[in-house]
Amino acid sequence: MGCSCLILGVGMVKLTMIYRGLVTAAFLVMSAGFAFAKPTILATFSILEDLIKKIVGDSMDVKALVPRMKDPHTYELRASDMIAIKEADLIIAYAPPFEGWLAQALEHYPGKLTFVAEKHPFRKLDDGSIDPHTWHDISMILTVVDELTRILCKRDPCHKEIFQNRAEIFKDKLHALDKTLKELFDSLPRPKRVVLTTHDAFWYFGKAYGITFLSPVGITTAEEPSAGTVAGIIHQIRHSNVGAIFIETLSNGAIVEKIASEVGQKVDGTLFADSLSEDDLANTYLKMVAFNAYTIHKALIQRQQKN
Repeated sequence: MGCSCLILGVGMVKLTMIYRGLVTAAFLVMSAGFAFAKPTILATFSILEDLIKKIVGDSMDVKALVPRMKDPHTYELRASDMIAIKEADLIIAYAPPFEGWLAQALEHYPGKLTFVAEKHPFRKLDDGSIDPHTWHDISMILTVVDELTRILCKRDPCHKEIFQNRAEIFKDKLHALDKTLKELFDSLPRPKRVVLTTHDAFWYFGKAYGITFLSPVGITTAEEPSAGTVAGIIHQIRHSNVGAIFIETLSNGAIVEKIASEVGQKVDGTLFADSLSEDDLANTYLKMVAFNAYTIHKALIQRQQKN
């Protein structure tokens, strides 16, 4: 009897130890899961998504609401986007003039949204609208990187030093590209630096590198050019030194092709205005700016040599 009780007691002790061990293991697994869950950052469009990734690396799950090669000017939110908004820890947008379609969707999540470029000195047009395309000026993007770094370090202070180091490395690359492009365009006579594009997205790029941009459509691709505007541009091209004509990846190029035909010139290529590419051609911010710049420069050089 005593022996049986002893055996039973020992058995109960072992079962208790096993149970405690299982509970402890389960707790550790759950804790590890919570500890390694990455914050979800939702950027509004691909250019902003790339800038964030340059700072955080793979320490956060970064996604874009507007897919690559989709127009952020005219984008309409889908049901899956609303789920992504609900599940995101933080939503990072560029500036209120650009993502107007986002406001209504975020009425129920006011604390999730932050803008990174709303303090930029935006160009105001005669009709009162604001040109949001400051990402085509590297000097403006440098301030965006600083603001992103501040926001992301506040969100994840444990990675603060890593984020700051990655941001500085990226900013060095931005400075280097900016310097290279200034030297590139300075080699061309300023009167020869005149370019026609589909919509008015490259004013900031032109200001940075001394290029005059013309376009039949305003700052948003949703606009339609008037007959008078098209006729005025045709007259201007015929009586000025327009050196290159481009369409844009997300815009209807029919108007630009018509203008080129009217003035007896060809379309010189395609530029990226509001989205990064899906392939390797312009799938990062640095690649996009470099691609646009070298494409424009090549066309201007070729037109200059013909004349």
